[in-house]
Amino acid sequence: MLIKDQILNIKEFKQFFKKLDWVRVPRTLTQDHTDYFYVGLYEDEELLVKVSIRPSLYMQVFETFKNRTVEGKVADKGTTSQRLVNWSSSVEVLVDDSFMKKVKSVAKEQKLNTHQTVSWN
Repeated sequence: MLIKDQILNIKEFKQFFKKLDWVRVPRTLTQDHTDYFYVGLYEDEELLVKVSIRPSLYMQVFETFKNRTVEGKVADKGTTSQRLVNWSSSVEVLVDDSFMKKVKSVAKEQKLNTHQTVSWN
């Protein structure tokens, strides 16, 4: 678990860091000023981790355990999906420049989004 009792387990987060896919997302304030958000994502059948770092150097970590019973335990293979829930927790921490150097070294540029248009005509 990355988050326990609303505290980020830094040792475990450092080990988990290489599993995250990092993307650099621009935020343009004016023509001459652009800041960047950094977003990390990991997902498999049992776990979803989202990390977001704002230009202010505050990082939010969301950890979601999928397909758990209401009591929070791993579901048996015969359990129907109607009886399963996701368990989540989040934490916000301040990061330093050395951490940001590491993130910047592995972050990829954001892919251009294609926008879908919806019309009621």
